[in-house]
Amino acid sequence: MFTLESRQKRQHHWRRHTAAMATLCYLAVTQPPWDVTDATDAKQSAQGSVAEQAAPPQSPHARPPVSSGERDALREEARLMFYHAFNSYMMYAFPKDDLRPISCTGTNSQGGLALTLVDALDTLVVLGDAETLRDAVQKLDQHLDFRIDHRVHVFELTIRALGALLSAHHMLITNQSIMPEYDGSLLRFAHDLGDRLLPAFETPYGVPLSWINLQKGLIPGDLRVTCTACAGTLLLEFGALSRMTGDQLYETLARSAVEVVYGMRSTTTGLLGNTLDVDTLTWVRVDGGVGAGIDSFYEYLLKAYLAFGDPGYLRMFVEVYAAAMQRLQLAGRWASTGWLADMHIGTGQLLHPWISSLSAFWPGLQVLAGQVDDAARMHASWMSAWTAFGGLPELFDISVTQLHPVQRSYPLRPELIESTYLLHSITGDAKYLQAGRTIHETIANKTFQNCGFATVSDLASGQLEDSMESFFLPETSKYLYLLNSDAAALPDYYIFSTEGHLLPPFPRSPADRESVGAQQKRVLEQQRRQGITAMPKNIWNLLASTVTEGLGFGETSGIPSNCLPMCADRKEKDLRKEQRSLRRAFPLLSFSSTKSEWALALTCMLLRRRRCTACKAVTGVMQTMAQLSNATAAAPRGGSTVPGAGLIQDLLQRFLPPKVRPGARPAQGLGDTAGDVSFASGEVLQQLLCRIRVDGQGGMHCGQLEDLGTLQIAPSKLPVNSAVLMVRTDDTGVASEAAGSDAIPPEQASIQVRIHHEDDLKVHAQDQNFPAVGAAFGPSLADAAGCIPGSGLYCGMTGKLRVTVPADGCQSLADNVHEVQGAIALLDRGTCMFAEKVQNAAIAGARAAVVVNTMEGGHLIAMGEDEQGTQPPIPAILVDAAAGLKLHAAIQAGDPWVSLSDLGTPFNVPTSDAQPGGSLAQSGISLPKDEPDACTPTPTSQDAAPGAQHTRVEVLVPPQSQAWMAKQPGVTDLQAAMTAVLQAAMTALNPQQSQLFQVPGKSSSFGNSAATTNEHTEL
Repeated sequence: MFTLESRQKRQHHWRRHTAAMATLCYLAVTQPPWDVTDATDAKQSAQGSVAEQAAPPQSPHARPPVSSGERDALREEARLMFYHAFNSYMMYAFPKDDLRPISCTGTNSQGGLALTLVDALDTLVVLGDAETLRDAVQKLDQHLDFRIDHRVHVFELTIRALGALLSAHHMLITNQSIMPEYDGSLLRFAHDLGDRLLPAFETPYGVPLSWINLQKGLIPGDLRVTCTACAGTLLLEFGALSRMTGDQLYETLARSAVEVVYGMRSTTTGLLGNTLDVDTLTWVRVDGGVGAGIDSFYEYLLKAYLAFGDPGYLRMFVEVYAAAMQRLQLAGRWASTGWLADMHIGTGQLLHPWISSLSAFWPGLQVLAGQVDDAARMHASWMSAWTAFGGLPELFDISVTQLHPVQRSYPLRPELIESTYLLHSITGDAKYLQAGRTIHETIANKTFQNCGFATVSDLASGQLEDSMESFFLPETSKYLYLLNSDAAALPDYYIFSTEGHLLPPFPRSPADRESVGAQQKRVLEQQRRQGITAMPKNIWNLLASTVTEGLGFGETSGIPSNCLPMCADRKEKDLRKEQRSLRRAFPLLSFSSTKSEWALALTCMLLRRRRCTACKAVTGVMQTMAQLSNATAAAPRGGSTVPGAGLIQDLLQRFLPPKVRPGARPAQGLGDTAGDVSFASGEVLQQLLCRIRVDGQGGMHCGQLEDLGTLQIAPSKLPVNSAVLMVRTDDTGVASEAAGSDAIPPEQASIQVRIHHEDDLKVHAQDQNFPAVGAAFGPSLADAAGCIPGSGLYCGMTGKLRVTVPADGCQSLADNVHEVQGAIALLDRGTCMFAEKVQNAAIAGARAAVVVNTMEGGHLIAMGEDEQGTQPPIPAILVDAAAGLKLHAAIQAGDPWVSLSDLGTPFNVPTSDAQPGGSLAQSGISLPKDEPDACTPTPTSQDAAPGAQHTRVEVLVPPQSQAWMAKQPGVTDLQAAMTAVLQAAMTALNPQQSQLFQVPGKSSSFGNSAATTNEHTEL
């Protein structure tokens, strides 16, 4: 046990040691190595030993609480621990990758990239050491070069080097006083490294390989398997690289890989396996867990949402998190531990009784998702293991009594310290300071060496290994420091990567698509126009009012109690006090600039709001699943008490919905289960899964067909790179032209769009009329026009029709604001949410917005709200692709006016007047009429043999697969790609038809198939 007196003695020893190391580092830098004649003597003079030995295991809470003075001493000691290791590395190992703390030498794990120095950069900022940071950047400018002929690990180099470079670059450009001469070199290094890692994605399905050569790219004959975490933990760093460079390729590739792996989860348990074959997309290891090999896949889904605000990441996280909590938790006498064990992903059976120390990150992840009670329960079990073993072995048994026969080391891992810090930050409970003290003292006492801190190779014997992983500097020592600093609010401003690097939250677009409400959007626009950069005096009240808009902030009714810490209002005095504490604790993190207060407040609100949204989504799903499990268990004939994967997706519809007006159809996004495809009537004979592979030229190919049986499959449950071939009977011999259950028949539309060329309401012979549907956000057409539907009077508005630039309205319309202002804006459906593009049109001064459905067949569909509940101040309607073609043609022909009329009753369109739906290019040019849209079912008719029933093949390409295809290199035309998928699927099917589809008394037609899609309101 350490006393304050003994700790002060040790700190005095470390200060002398650190000073000696700093002197040696100075000599090494200022003199050639052969001139350092006193290096050995100086090294020997710095040596010493720690007086105390490890105390017998005891509960961390059995000791007195951590006093204020002891907390200061712990923080100072954590700082000294960092510098002891850092200075030793710089003296004995730089520019090699890693330090050997016992022999005082260096070694390379990634080819000699000065990895430990790179990994430590942002910790120097946290510690407030501008001088050492400047020196480190200068050394990297001189020594760092990624043009090496060496095999490196893609995952490790991404989280350790790429993330560190991006984090340090962000800190240097946001606080230029640290290094005024900084020229962006770290970002250039990051960009170069990112480019050199890209060959890893050159696999059939875009899942990255684990190993590449930084100079030569792919390594012939190398491993073609990768772990789930290796494939899915590039998202945060690659996404940040895209944001900082403006090149979306990096995030596109990383996200596509995540979506492919996510699509491989078990359809029975919802679990993901541990290791997969990148060529066949099959599981090599079927053990599902949250430990080694899979841990950070879960972590990065949530952190990618927190960083980038894309609800697709949150949706995936909620599903895999819920599956893990339902399927991996131990039952019976082990239930109270909260342990998540490794289970078979198909059967859900326990595979082995070992707990992986890497899964100690889970309580911290739960804190970020607002599941604090579950996090506290599991954290207590982790501290029991730490106390029992004197550290965390790589593997230990469920009963916390035995070390694994082989994996019994503690390599200074930080996961439990991170969870301890995050739990203390959200609860303020002093017991986590006590837990941190126990961990701190164990590391300091057991692992300290003259040149750093050493891995414990065997916790039973205490034997050490001459190794110190680079993560000791950016994670282990950093989290020990943060735990005893005034850093509780830091997770509201920064996302910590899996390597402990601090990254900021990014808006969803450069136009700040996640501004905190319609009022604030207008304020921001007004300030931009007026050149205002400082925060107005009343900004705190403004933030308090606008951030609550549609987000559940401020009004606490209906918010789960566990989410209140993230969702509750921030008072001005509390926010100011919080920021003063942060500035004192971290003076280099840009908290001290008055001019940055506006951006700082928005950053805090942005990240807190995303945490609030995540908490509400996870809590809603988990609470409902628990209720259903209890009800099932209590039922007389209750079956399994664990809800299946399908139920989890159904619950996502409930707790991750856009808000819709009564009577409006709910909006759906990628991954939704509602709105499954409505196929033609007839008996399903067979369903085959085709995994789409894209070659370098954008060509589409079908992998080996997999039998899915005959049960209806929800499109959201299919892999992201898939198409389904469905063979069914067709009683009529003609395929249905149904567009999917989301399509709204024209005769049910209640809004009319009329094109005319005069500013009057008279009906002219040349006028054209089209059906349209309203939106679930913003004012209705009737409300905006101030009239009463069904009164017999004209109800609507009239104005000139203007095309926006860009055509989809997903960015600022500044380029043609003079044309859009006061007019009715015509927007194409594109890559952002409906409410967002209408909001952009409103900011540009449009009176109303007409959105053309240019995607997935171009049918009438409902426009739902976005996740933030954005409420544009203008009405919006949607027309189908056929009407869009005529609206664009009218603009090309002249200067048209349009009238938008709320009829109060469905709009009746004669069948003969219906136009075929087609994909609409942004230019407004229609497809040739003899070329059907690849997203629309093509009716076919075949003469059936006498006495036989006709069979039909339909090809389903779900929306998430279409989005995936559109992102692939070489794919420039989604329509052509869809057609290619159809052809590839049929090519793959034809050789098998004699074996698979010989149905007695039935004839088959494989040459005429239909590509069917699931309509969604927005991608």
